[in-house]
Amino acid sequence: MSHQLFYLSELSKIDLELDELEEDFGDLPEQVRKLEDLVADKKAIVEDTTRILKELREFKTNSKITLADYKEREAELTKKQFKVKNNKEFDAITKEIDYIRKEYNKLTDELRNVNVKEENLIKLLDEQKLSVKEAESELQEKQMELDIISSDQNEVLKDLRLQREQLISKIDPSLFEKYKRVRHFHKDAVVKIKKNSCSGCYSAVPPQKIVEMRGDLDLIYTCENCGRIMYPEELTED
Repeated sequence: MSHQLFYLSELSKIDLELDELEEDFGDLPEQVRKLEDLVADKKAIVEDTTRILKELREFKTNSKITLADYKEREAELTKKQFKVKNNKEFDAITKEIDYIRKEYNKLTDELRNVNVKEENLIKLLDEQKLSVKEAESELQEKQMELDIISSDQNEVLKDLRLQREQLISKIDPSLFEKYKRVRHFHKDAVVKIKKNSCSGCYSAVPPQKIVEMRGDLDLIYTCENCGRIMYPEELTED
C-alpha cells in the first residue's frame, strides 16, 4: 500500500510507541544533567579553595624566611651598634632596628591571621570534598538507573526509530510538516474514524466526508473539531 494516509497512520502509531517508551525515562535524563552540572560546580569550588589554601601556605613559607632574615639583620645591627663612633651613626642604626622590629611584629600578626584562615580553609575544604562525593554518589545512582532503562529499551528504540525514518522518507514533506503541527497539540495526530466519529475527540464526521475519504485515500482530511488527521477504519484492515 502506497497511500500517504497509510504512512501517516503508521507513523503516528510508531510515535505513540516511542512516547510510551520514553516516558519510562521520566525526568531521569534531566536529573542526570542537573547532577552533572552540580558536580562540576562543586569541583570548581574545591579547586578554588585548594588554590587559595596553596597561596596561603606559600605566603607562610616566604614569611618565615623573611622573619628569619629580619632576626638575622637585627642581630647584625645590634652588634654594629656597639662599634659606632658617634651618636649620629648610633641613632641611624637604632632607627633601622626599630623599623625591622616593627615589620617583624607586623608580619608575625599577619601570620597568626593566616594560620587561623588556614585552619578554617582546611575544614571548609574537607566539607566541600565530602559534598562533591555525595553529589557524585547521587549522580552515579541516577546514571545507573538511566543506563538500566536505556539498555532494556535500546534495541526496541533503535528498531522503532529506524522504522520511523523509513516512513518519513515515504511521506510528502508538506504532509509531514502538517503532521508535526497537529502532533504539537495532539500526541495521537492521526486517528481512525469509528462509528462515524473521530476517535480522537468523538465528534461526529459528516457521512459525505467519510464517503469521499473512502473513495480517495490520497486526500487528507482533518477533524473539524480537534484538527486531528483522520482515516477510514478499513484503511489499516486492508
